[in-house]
Amino acid sequence: MVRPQKRRERAQRQRVPRRRATRPNPKWSMDFIAQRLPDGRWIRVLTVVNQFTRECLALFADNATGAYDRTARPHAIGAYLIGLIQVGLR
Repeated sequence: MVRPQKRRERAQRQRVPRRRATRPNPKWSMDFIAQRLPDGRWIRVLTVVNQFTRECLALFADNATGAYDRTARPHAIGAYLIGLIQVGLR
């Protein structure tokens, strides 16, 4: 019995390239980095990076993150960073 080859899945629509940042502050990236400590616990660090300058705007470290932290913390961080930009510290 001969099995037919699987066809490759193709994108449903044409992909549009993302716009590049043209000046500082309108576009940020947030990402979690996780690391296991020697005693077995996990530590997570949320990094916030400016896309134009590639400057790290903030690092927030915590050893226990739950659903509340993943939803409420980015809003609080955004408000904090916007406050810094308005004051002129960034």
